[in-house]
Amino acid sequence: LMIRRPPRSTPKPSSAASEVYKRQSQYYLAESHFRLKDYVNASFEYQRLVDAYPSSEWAARSKFHVGESYFLQRRRSELDQKETLEAILHFRNFLDDFPDSPLTEKASKRILDCRSRLAKEEYQAARLYENQGYYEAAKITYEAAMRSYPDTPWYYECVARLGVVSEEEGDLVQARQHWNDVIEEADDEKLKTKVREWLQKLDPSPPK
Repeated sequence: LMIRRPPRSTPKPSSAASEVYKRQSQYYLAESHFRLKDYVNASFEYQRLVDAYPSSEWAARSKFHVGESYFLQRRRSELDQKETLEAILHFRNFLDDFPDSPLTEKASKRILDCRSRLAKEEYQAARLYENQGYYEAAKITYEAAMRSYPDTPWYYECVARLGVVSEEEGDLVQARQHWNDVIEEADDEKLKTKVREWLQKLDPSPPK
């Protein structure tokens, strides 16, 4: 008689190995959505990993990519900026939770990019008021943008336009003050050149 051996049972993976597999699977699912530019589902799947495994080896990168997924969904500055605000929120959370990550510099730049877009939105609204002759509303909106976004390139764009509004209202002293502030403090050479031209028109050199 032939004695048959019982079939070998497949060894079950250890609990630790199973958890590693789950984390990896969740991460690669999120990555696949991201690489396919399906940023809505990517942000959802990255967030699921962060929520389920906040201390995993994938947590920092996943949290960054939640913000990045919103960042890549941003709309033009004249449209609704919900995704821009979400990106700022998630990048800030990332910086709070993972201050030593090599992605912190990129996250900080992303936040500045988003804030610049929000500043541009306010600047464009102020320009619309200005173009329609609503100078008081324009000044209020320019000044609000300057208070909210002093770290963006749009700060001195607003200062320069405040000079234009002051000139339109006949306040040449205030116009000069705004434009001199731009020349003395701004880094944007193109803007400074334009402002110097405005000042030259305001104060043309006397004929010799």
